[in-house]
Amino acid sequence: MKKNIKYLIVALVLLVGLALVACASIDSIFFEKQPRTLYVQGQDLDFTDTVLVAVSGDKNTPVDMSSGEVTVSGYDKNVVGEQVVTFTYKETSTTLKITVIPRIAVEGASNKYFIGDVFDKTKGRLKVADDMGNITTVNMADEGVTIVDFDSSKAASGKLVTVKYGEYTGT
Repeated sequence: MKKNIKYLIVALVLLVGLALVACASIDSIFFEKQPRTLYVQGQDLDFTDTVLVAVSGDKNTPVDMSSGEVTVSGYDKNVVGEQVVTFTYKETSTTLKITVIPRIAVEGASNKYFIGDVFDKTKGRLKVADDMGNITTVNMADEGVTIVDFDSSKAASGKLVTVKYGEYTGT
């Protein structure tokens, strides 16, 4: 009987020890290799080379970003500008600033026309971002630039005009 109680106590101590290890709290999380921080409007976040690390005491453990235990919030791929994105693992969070830029931005183009005017491609330029956020500047007069939906046959205020350059479209 005393022998069985000893085994029971040893088993209980081991079980409690394992439970403590399994429930070890996460002190913090950080990016050993952080995700991209520059995206083009419409792109999903990319965690291809991202390494998230969970710190528990003096132990650092890599965390798989595709794990169901990692949640990401605060990112809207359709909103241009700086966004604060929160990454949470087991109730511990960290944040990262992500910048979303437009695919096409128009600068210096004429935006006031009279009835009957033709779109003026001699003024302005496009800044076109590729999928990695690299910017190419193109003059509006470039033969690859197409203006769509420009109509000066009647007065209108605040009408958007679509601009196309290659496979990219903007307003």
